[in-house]
Formats: sequence, structure tokens, C-alpha cells
Amino acid sequence: MPGWDCHGLPIELKVEQEYGKPGEKFTAAEFRAKCREYAATQVDGQRKDFIRLGVLGDWSHPYLTMDFKN
Repeated sequence: MPGWDCHGLPIELKVEQEYGKPGEKFTAAEFRAKCREYAATQVDGQRKDFIRLGVLGDWSHPYLTMDFKN
């Protein structure tokens, strides 16, 4: 089962660089939504690369730490 750790400082720093800090231009909830969006984009790109490289896995059921159902 492929999996990704979708939380952490690197994601937050990248979003801050692009959009600014929470509280200045948008709320903390909006910042978290932007972080989730950025993480999802990165996961999708990595998944495509892994599939292209022939990595086997249950790609339709990955483990994502940002999933609410886990």
C-alpha cells in the first residue's frame, strides 16, 4: 500500500512562500485548506511518477495522513 505523510513544516513553508502567512491575507482555516491542496498536488505528481517508473502498489487506495477517515 503506497502512503504519504502529508503534514509538516515543509508544506507549510512552501504555502507561506507562495501565499503569505495565515492571519495576514487569509484565515488559519484557509491556510490549512491551501496546505491540503498543495499536498494533494504533490501526492498526485509523485503517484504518476511512481506508476511511470513501474512501481507496483494499490494506487487506488493509498494511505494519506491528511485523510479524515484514517
